[in-house]
Parts: sequence; structure tokens; C-alpha cells
Amino acid sequence: MNVSISGFEPRTAIGYVEPNHYIILAVDGRRTQYSRGMNFDKLSKAFAELGCQSAYNLDGGSSVTLYDNGEIVNQPCWWFADEREISDIVYIEKPQDDTQTEVQDETQSDAQTE
Repeated sequence: MNVSISGFEPRTAIGYVEPNHYIILAVDGRRTQYSRGMNFDKLSKAFAELGCQSAYNLDGGSSVTLYDNGEIVNQPCWWFADEREISDIVYIEKPQDDTQTEVQDETQSDAQTE
């Protein structure tokens, strides 16, 4: 194991619970008064406690940044320095599926006509 990355560091990881149910962890670090990060052992235990069947460690360090609706929701270690350029991301979007709404509306209409 590479000792330089196996210690307490900022981490990004994704865990699989069941079909269409994933957990993403963005762990801040390198800031003693806020968060020192996680090592691989603690990261794997966190996913196990959350019920994940498997998990995958993504990039870490100064690239750990979690956005929600265009806003940064964690406190990256680059927060007080320059943001690090990255080459790829994991992007999850809620499906724009109205079939459930249509089914509910039809059920309500059927009930009203009986």
C-alpha cells in the first residue's frame, strides 16, 4: 500500500447499497481545527456501517469538492488557496420522469367517476 496516501487525508468515495441507491462521501481534511480526513480503514468501516455492499475510493486530497445544485457543500482543503483543476467528475441527476404523477392522477380520476 502506498503509505503517502493511506493516512488521514481528504477523500471522495462512492458506495453501492442496492440498485439506484448509492452513497457518496466527501471527507474534508488537512485542517486540524476542522477535519483531519480519513484513512482507508475508517472509510471502509463508514461504508459498512451505512449498509453498502461495496465501495470505491475516488480521487482525494485537494480535489475533494462536493457540489449540490451548483453550491459547494463541503469545506475543501483548497478553500484558502487555489482551486485544483480536475479532469473528470461523478455527476448524478434526478430523472425527469413524470410517469408516477400521471399514474396517480389517473387513479384519482377513476375514483372520482365511480
